[in-house]
Amino acid sequence: MDIRLERFLREQKQLTNTYAKILEINPEHAVIRSLAQKVEGGATEQDATVRDIALLLLDQAKILEGMNSRLVYSSLPSALLCSVIQGRSGEWAI
Repeated sequence: MDIRLERFLREQKQLTNTYAKILEINPEHAVIRSLAQKVEGGATEQDATVRDIALLLLDQAKILEGMNSRLVYSSLPSALLCSVIQGRSGEWAI
């Protein structure tokens, strides 16, 4: 069910249950491929760049679905872009 429809029905008292959200990932997307290569190369969830990009992708999905995002108002997107532009991202090919 669309998240906006679910929110509307809840507000109108027409829906009492909430449903699990599903995040679909395209494994062929360049960003996902780059993340996979980074992880296969030994990066872990503790790697700041991997973690930050994963959080940014999740928040982008939330924004597209009309949900609130905690990163939208943070400096993470700008800092991440700056690090990529300045070449501190290693071998990211995004």
